[in-house]
Amino acid sequence: MAITNHERIGKCLEQLTAGLRPFIECELKNNYQDDWFAETRKTLSATQVDFFGTPDQPKWDTASLLATLWNQWNEVFKKVLGHTERSLVSELRDVRNKWAHQQTFTTDVLGWSRHRDFGGILRRRFRLRQTFPHVFHFIFLVHFLPHHS
Repeated sequence: MAITNHERIGKCLEQLTAGLRPFIECELKNNYQDDWFAETRKTLSATQVDFFGTPDQPKWDTASLLATLWNQWNEVFKKVLGHTERSLVSELRDVRNKWAHQQTFTTDVLGWSRHRDFGGILRRRFRLRQTFPHVFHFIFLVHFLPHHS
């Protein structure tokens, strides 16, 4: 059986989570030191907080990582990222929400006409290295998806 677009996006979001986690935790710890976990919890939804784990073993999912990037932007991430990255976070949140609500994906996911260097931006600006080699598959999979499924 062929893999669906929904499954493709899901696999890519898993890789995104694995890749963003070290960057986000590092920046939060640099900014808040020992209070990073408590400060992060303050900006998550009640549902996300219920599943967030402990300071020693946080349980990040894609939604909580992207929400943290968005909600902690002014306090933490604006210091190391720019407007382009903020826009990418917004679009990634939109993709994640569409995926979670099983909406149909088309070839225009992430507005590829505007973000041709998406992988390069993620790699350079979010310091994604060896822990995140599959993000580049995300670029190609999403860009060349059939129009529906």
